Amino acid sequence: MENMIYLIPAAAVLALLFALLKSSWVSKQDAGNDKMKSIADNIHEGAMAFLNREYRVLAIFVVVVAILLAVGNRSIETSHTLIGVSFVFGAICSGLAGFFGMKIATKANVRTTNAAREGLNPALGVAFSGGTVMGMSVVGLGVLGLSVLYIVYTKMYGGEDGWTISRILQVLSGFPWALRPSRCSRASAAASTPRRPTWAPIWWARSRPAFPRTTPATPR
Repeated sequence: MENMIYLIPAAAVLALLFALLKSSWVSKQDAGNDKMKSIADNIHEGAMAFLNREYRVLAIFVVVVAILLAVGNRSIETSHTLIGVSFVFGAICSGLAGFFGMKIATKANVRTTNAAREGLNPALGVAFSGGTVMGMSVVGLGVLGLSVLYIVYTKMYGGEDGWTISRILQVLSGFPWALRPSRCSRASAAASTPRRPTWAPIWWARSRPAFPRTTPATPR
């Protein structure tokens, strides 16, 4: 029965493999004509540059908070300085989920738009597949990180004379605390891109196929 705990990280790995499979499928879809590809490349480059810059700032915040958590819980009998490690590990997992999600989202946008030229169902298939990557990445990395930390803490400090289950859970509580600032960074990064992934590209493609200019440019 003790080995049942290893099924949890195994399930998380399956979720990540499924996300990888969906990401590969979305990337293989047709991105449209050269103009669509050019616009999509610019959006992708800008979104990833924004996310990388934001993560640099967020890394400083994570380190400072982790140190404060470690120092603040140093003398608490029901906790431990490792709560800071849990916080950092949670931030890394959340950051990776945001990175993977933003990368596939910017790719899925143009492919959804191009698929919408053939019909609603193909467009929804691409859009939902792109969203699946983000969802499964969040779930997979969250469950994987939390379960790995639990197994490590239990093996190192558990046992009859070691930490109680309540103390292990208290130390693990640093992991989900890190998800809030990282989640805010993903939300702001998403807002920096035209990422209304389902209806917006579909409406645009069906109303103005291949981005034609319907009116002449206004001379300046």
